[in-house]
Amino acid sequence: MTQFAAPRPIWALAATIAIAALSAWLFGWGVAAGALAGGIVTIAVIFSHRRAEPSSETAPSSPIEPPSTTAPVIEAIAEPVLMVAGNRVIEANAAARALLGDHILGEDVRLAIRHPAATERLADLGGDHGGEGISLIGLGTRDQRWEMRVSPVENGRRIVQLIDRTGSYAAERMRVDFVASASHELKTPLASILGYVETLSEPEAGGDARLRDRFLKVMSGEASRMQRLVDDLLSLSRIEAEKYAQPTGSVDIAALTDAVVRELSEGGDERSNDLVLDVTNDLAPVHGDRVQLSQMLHNIIGNAMKYGRAGTPVTISIAQPKPAMVRVTVADQGEGIAPEHVPRLTERFYRADPGRSRAVGGTGLGLAIVKHIVERHRGRLDIASVRGMGTTVTVLLPIGAADEVLSSKRHDSTASAPLVESAVAPADADDADPDIGELRGLIAEMGGLAEAALDASVDALVRHDLKAARGVIAGDRRVDALESQVERLAIRLIALRAPTGGDLREAVAALKIAAVVERIGDYAKNIAKRVPAIDAGAIEPIAMLPAMARMAGGLVHDVLDAFAARDAAAAIDVAERDRAVDDFYDGLFRLLVTYMIENPESIGQVAHLLFIAKNLERVGDHATNVAEMVHYAATGAHMPERERGASPIPPIERMH
Repeated sequence: MTQFAAPRPIWALAATIAIAALSAWLFGWGVAAGALAGGIVTIAVIFSHRRAEPSSETAPSSPIEPPSTTAPVIEAIAEPVLMVAGNRVIEANAAARALLGDHILGEDVRLAIRHPAATERLADLGGDHGGEGISLIGLGTRDQRWEMRVSPVENGRRIVQLIDRTGSYAAERMRVDFVASASHELKTPLASILGYVETLSEPEAGGDARLRDRFLKVMSGEASRMQRLVDDLLSLSRIEAEKYAQPTGSVDIAALTDAVVRELSEGGDERSNDLVLDVTNDLAPVHGDRVQLSQMLHNIIGNAMKYGRAGTPVTISIAQPKPAMVRVTVADQGEGIAPEHVPRLTERFYRADPGRSRAVGGTGLGLAIVKHIVERHRGRLDIASVRGMGTTVTVLLPIGAADEVLSSKRHDSTASAPLVESAVAPADADDADPDIGELRGLIAEMGGLAEAALDASVDALVRHDLKAARGVIAGDRRVDALESQVERLAIRLIALRAPTGGDLREAVAALKIAAVVERIGDYAKNIAKRVPAIDAGAIEPIAMLPAMARMAGGLVHDVLDAFAARDAAAAIDVAERDRAVDDFYDGLFRLLVTYMIENPESIGQVAHLLFIAKNLERVGDHATNVAEMVHYAATGAHMPERERGASPIPPIERMH
């Protein structure tokens, strides 16, 4: 048993008081007062000298260690590098701060790298992994891929290096997709050309001048189609290769749109007179790639001209609804698109009406190119369509550099909500509190597990992967255990320390957020439990669920980023984006009920899909609840009330 040892200054002061008391008894209070004063001064002088000397007995009072001499070295490295002591980030170079946010310094490493695999590796303080890397998906943006390597250095510290593998993964995926897509899409026109060549090689058909001219015209059209297809595939590959390299140029979007409209008007198309341009004055320029933005406008306006009714206007509107955004809207008055097709319109070669698309010269890549251009510009893409009324495509582009518009942790680039200016709560004394830091680290670990479980459950549903579904169900126990840890630690902190101010807000928010994240994990488990009951290949509407899951999962991802950064503005952004999930659910509910009525044999399976859709809608609601708590913990104020109102985009037709 460890014995209590009082600090030496206390023993010295006690001895001084005892001498003063003895002097008072023997010589009177005048002598005693002098003895007491002299003793106190002597103690002060002695211990002021002792403080100036280094002492191995004195433990550092702050959990954040002073910077080491390695700081200039890691700062010179281009890739993200962090120095970790225990479970705290003590150093991070510029690349790491740009990727993960400036808030990571002094924070629990689980908040900096919020990924279950990273948490498991970093928790193994004594493990020797020989520099073996692990793969992480979702740092920065949800689809970025990184390799994390952990190496021990002196004094128990560790170097964490993040290597960007997104480019190599994308290149391999593009190679595979290009071969598969090209072989599939080029097969039809190539077979057509070969058939006509074979026919013309026969003496009777080849000798007929009129028949030969007609066949050659068809062959020329098919060859042109192949050329357009190859051009679009190469263009898409180039855009994807630059996806994570943000444009740096300044583009006058109004002038560029005017130039595109003039070019299309002078192209001799029968619909050239139907173009109507409406531009708001004094628009700020956007940061972007002029060539790619021109291609985006050509594709969107060109589609409206192809699929809108002849003689009806194609309206191109440009406005600046918020200081940080420019909105480009292209609306036609065509037949519209069925709601079940809209979420898939940006997939490669997906066509709502394949015959009509090929008849008007479409390759099936136009909107896929638009999507990737918008993503590269860190913008937002919405597609709304109403049967019999037409289709509206809306693109939101940020004004100023993307780093200035978005918070340091990027939001999903296709989420349907306006951006807000960043308002990150400054770090205060709470950052140095080990209990608060542990609470935040536990919640970050919980959030990473719940987010991964949600993605895995929907993926298992679509692929009917029973093994993956069982893994999600088993993994939920870890989320439950972490919630119990958060509850015990938060209650202990409140009961024993009676915290006030920021500490109290953090502790209360931790309790509430942990409960909400645990519910998100339960929803993922519930989805996984329904996998055996659904035949994914037999129920067409199941194709809608991944789009809704991406929306809801994006809210969870971004609100946990906002929690890690104490970013109140990002929390507001998440709350606003929940409207899109609600609207998507409303439309999907009607679609599933209609399908169930038309296909009574599928009632049982569709009922499961209705429950799954509701679970995803509730995930969005819970992300909003977390956003409100993050806002309160960061600012001490409740989130402003929001007007629900009507969504500017009709239900289910909202894209992403």
